This record gives sequence, C-alpha cells and structure tokens, in this order.
Amino acid sequence: MKIENGCNFTAVLPGACNAACDFCVDSGSAKIENDWLLKFENILLNLPNEITSISLSGGEPTLSPLFKGAMKLLRAYSLQFDRIVLNTNGQALSKHLIDIGRTFSNINISRHAANADERALIFKTGAIISNSRLIACVESLQGAGVSCSIIAVYDETMSYKKAESLADYARFLEVDELVLRYDYRGEFSQLPNKLEQDLFARYNLISCNSCDACSSLTFDIDGLPVTSKRGMGEPSKQLDRIFELILQQSGELTADWAGNMPVELEHIALNGVISSKIDFSEAYDNNEEERDNIQPAYQSGGCGRRMGTMTGCGR
Repeated sequence: MKIENGCNFTAVLPGACNAACDFCVDSGSAKIENDWLLKFENILLNLPNEITSISLSGGEPTLSPLFKGAMKLLRAYSLQFDRIVLNTNGQALSKHLIDIGRTFSNINISRHAANADERALIFKTGAIISNSRLIACVESLQGAGVSCSIIAVYDETMSYKKAESLADYARFLEVDELVLRYDYRGEFSQLPNKLEQDLFARYNLISCNSCDACSSLTFDIDGLPVTSKRGMGEPSKQLDRIFELILQQSGELTADWAGNMPVELEHIALNGVISSKIDFSEAYDNNEEERDNIQPAYQSGGCGRRMGTMTGCGR
C-alpha cells in the first residue's frame, strides 16, 4: 500500500494518563519496557521520505517513564522531520521544559473548557495543570521557539459563542492557536458540521485542507487562528493509501488507530538495532513523583488522534 506524501507518524508512548476523558479509548495498562524505545528507533531509521512530521502522544506522554528517552531519539533524528509535535494535557510540562524546548517544534495542550470546574468534569480529575502554571510554561516554550496550541474536543452542541469563549481563553493563556477537534466517536461525515457552518457565516476563512482521512478549516477570530479539525474516516477502512503511521503502546506499527492494519517497513527489525544514537541506560525515568494517582493507560489518551493529533496533510 502506498504511503501518502505528507503522511504523519505518531508514536504512542506506553504509560498511563492522569485523566479519564470519555472520548478516550481505554486500552488497559501497557507493559512498559525499554524495548519500546528500540522499536521506536528502528522505525525512525527506516521511515520513508514521504513522512516529514512526527507526533508524540499517549496516555499522557509527559508522565511516561519513556518520555525522556523518546525525546533523546527525536533530537537524534530531528533533521529528517519538518515538524516534531508533542500532544499533552500539560501535567508534567514544568518538569521537562528545557528538554521539550530543545526537542519539539509544536506542542498541542488539551484544555477542553475555559472553566476549571468544567475541565475537572471532562478530565474526571482536578489534578490538572493550573492556568498560572500553564501560562508560565507556554511563555518559556515560546521563548525557545515552540509554537503552542490548546486543543478542545467538541460535539454538535458547540456553538460559535462557545468557540468565541474558548478563543478568549486561548488568548488569556497566550497560546498561538486554538484547535477545536470534533468528537467523532459516532459516524464520520463528509459534510460541514454546525460549528463550521456558524464559523463560515461569521469569520474569515484563513485556510482549508482535506484528504480522504481528515478535514481542517482555520478561521480568524479577533486575530487568533481557530482551527476546526475532524476525521473523515478511519484510515483502515476503504482507503488505498496510508495517511498516518502509528507506533502503538504495544510496539506494533499500524496504519490505523484501532491497530487492525499492521505495517512492515522495508529492512525493519523490531527486536533491536545494530547500534543506537542514544544511551538507553539513561533513557528510562524511574521518578514516580509526577505519576501518582493516575488512571489505567489510554491508548489515544487525552493526547492522541482520537481526540487527536491529525497532522500532516492539513491534519
């Protein structure tokens, strides 16, 4: 199967999430071993030229004991990517700020409501990064040249007024963009949804991108780029090309988020590499302080494509 030019590669770090959002898919606890990092590096060594962007997701990646090692690998292989993206709810940003600033070009931060009580209901926990702490992290990351966005999942109850409220909140956090991602646990649709129709009627369209798997529309709301993103279909269904590669928490490489479409890259061996660019003895973070009171692992997490990450061709 042909890999689409601009295809994104997402690595889903093994580990749990501090949140339990309803739109996340519970895959159970993933066994965490350094072997996952070896598989990750093997794939990085063998990625085709069509793949120029990479996303690191979870679970909550900043809480994964493999996060430090994954960042080392991303820096070692950074020259082959135009974009290196972190998808996170921000829980342990401050712990890793320096390394994140050195590793990623973009960061997407899950922030599904402007109100703290509403956020706690969505995340099903009050133990999420505060506004003041997040603002400080955003300022530091932007100073390091990282583009920062917040992501909010929405459904058909979302109106342009709610979108404006989230845009105000994004400006308060001083991020570069607001991304509104449609919760597509139901049927995929080729038709614009209610929010997009409202935005079309009121705001200037900056850009639009689409492929067989996704659609992306960006509007200007009082000077802030606001992007509506939604899935057009699961890549594993009725498509003759690969639009996204996913390294699952299990270490399996697939072309779909459900893990039903395994992919084999030429010359790849998932049981070790001849030589590594990093020292794996220092790649595993055993510090449990930031990982207290976390839920079972969520494969797509608050920080994966199901709520999601879709980058690449407008994703």
